[in-house]
Amino acid sequence: MTVPTLSTPGAPAWETSPRAERARALLGEAQARLDAARAAAADARYTAALPDVLAAFRAALRAFLAWDGEEMDDDSADLDRLAGRAVRLSSVLKTPVHRALHLARRAPAIAQAGLLSVHDREDVETGWHTARNLLGAVRTVLPAALTATPEPAAAARPRP
Repeated sequence: MTVPTLSTPGAPAWETSPRAERARALLGEAQARLDAARAAAADARYTAALPDVLAAFRAALRAFLAWDGEEMDDDSADLDRLAGRAVRLSSVLKTPVHRALHLARRAPAIAQAGLLSVHDREDVETGWHTARNLLGAVRTVLPAALTATPEPAAAARPRP
């Protein structure tokens, strides 16, 4: 069975709504920031990974809120406010949001540290895992058609 996407004729109107498009764009942004953070952390550039981890948190929460029609107008909305609104709408997000906020509170000290301690590096690594889990939790509460990847075209499929 094919999941309807924007390229599927006859897709329901909600799938092509501005709200759905905004949520998809923010999910893509969250994934891109998560990938960038992973690459930086893999190269032991933890201070470079930190802003991407925090941006992934923000983009994932904004995707959820955009879909629900609760998105804040300002791109620089406070992470605490985004988190509070998201958790009020879905308790599934409570644990990853709580962990995300812990790193967000530690972020200024980590960013200003000249030499990162093992604890600081572990916090950034844990932050990446938390961002990944938060993004996964957001994807589970959104409609599948928003988060599904389109199936490859029939001609591009390998033959048995």
